[in-house]
Amino acid sequence: GTARWDIVPAVVGGQRGLYGAAAAWSGVMSAVLPYEVNAPGDSPMKSRTSGTALIAALVQMVGMGVIGLAAAPVIAGFAVMALAGAWGWGWPFLAAGVLWGAGATWAGIAVGGRLLDSRGVRILTAIRSWPGHEEAR
Repeated sequence: GTARWDIVPAVVGGQRGLYGAAAAWSGVMSAVLPYEVNAPGDSPMKSRTSGTALIAALVQMVGMGVIGLAAAPVIAGFAVMALAGAWGWGWPFLAAGVLWGAGATWAGIAVGGRLLDSRGVRILTAIRSWPGHEEAR
């Protein structure tokens, strides 16, 4: 190890901010573009793409950019601390990263929830069209 315990609060704060932005993106995209999964009872090792692998890969690439933008203040703050060697700001940055991540997560839940409310029937119809996901009778 590096024995650099002085940077731990800054690293954890940065990670929390990034994680919150990623959770927000996930919450929104799960309502916008659900992707096909294995049917109940299928092996979890079974591959199921149905031609959506390219779309999923593109969404993931775009998502990395969106997450980076959503977490830009956290990333910039960490970069400034790292370049200046100002690790003494790690504890305030930890608090800021946690708050930023929590706010981003809340926003993703709020927006994703509204989208799910408005698109719920279309989402369920899409899921039922996947092989093995028909409505149980």
